[in-house]
Amino acid sequence: MKKLNLSLVSIIVAILIIASAGAVIFFGVADYSDSYSKNRVDDIRETVLGYVAQCYALEGAYPPDLNYLEQNYGLQLNEDKYIYHYEMFATNILPDVQVFAIERASD
Repeated sequence: MKKLNLSLVSIIVAILIIASAGAVIFFGVADYSDSYSKNRVDDIRETVLGYVAQCYALEGAYPPDLNYLEQNYGLQLNEDKYIYHYEMFATNILPDVQVFAIERASD
């Protein structure tokens, strides 16, 4: 039986280490991307709620809809990337505000 060439073993080990590191990086970036997207939606919701609270503080009533905030308070909504749900029960009860990311199928 021949002895394995030490340089061949070194090359195989190096390839395995590089492949493992690449897999860890790939899955780490994918996980970070998912986490970033979730945090972004939460940040947008908090921003909208800040505008809602500002309107309540200045006017004594919550805004009737998000268009009111856009027209009177300068709120900018990105409706190409997000769906905004705004449901008001009464002018003195905090409205339900939800933000959803629009997930596009890649071509």
